[in-house]
Amino acid sequence: MPSLGISTDLLLHLGLDLVVAAILIKGIYLRFRPQGDAPFTFAMLNLVTFCLASMLSKVSIDLGVSLGLFAIFGILRYRTRALDIGDLTYVFIMIGVAVINGVAGENSSLAELAILNGLILLVAGTLEYATHRGGRQTLSLRYDRMELLAPERRVELMADLDERLGMNCEQVRVGRVDLLMSTAELVVTAKPRG
Repeated sequence: MPSLGISTDLLLHLGLDLVVAAILIKGIYLRFRPQGDAPFTFAMLNLVTFCLASMLSKVSIDLGVSLGLFAIFGILRYRTRALDIGDLTYVFIMIGVAVINGVAGENSSLAELAILNGLILLVAGTLEYATHRGGRQTLSLRYDRMELLAPERRVELMADLDERLGMNCEQVRVGRVDLLMSTAELVVTAKPRG
């Protein structure tokens, strides 16, 4: 029976990459951001980047060209909506994990890769936990009281959001403003009352 030519190292690295991606998505991202809608995007971005990285690592190519190819992924922007900073960070983590696991060749042991991946998981999980400790949430919402968006009316804006959400709002960032519909996209950091 002819050999498929798939190396054991490639399969081990792919397995490690998929496990780490699953932990990042299911164990960290969705746990702390249940309203997140990007797991499919993260998983596919990770897998495709891993495949590209592993294939490019077998070809003699200038390091600058390789990094330039991955920089393209880093500057991709989805035209449907702007990503919030947390989701953008997860995009970068997914690309980074895939590149680490994809380009690691015979010079890196599986134990070294496991340690690096474990460190990434540990730091991401710890920072998410610290950020969301005490039930603190980050909410994206469409807001209709445009008159309260003026900087001098910030206290009134916070009081209105507290009342409407039934939470203690700590921080508000104004995103896109739609003057035609008289709405604005807000990113609100809030925690439950009590």
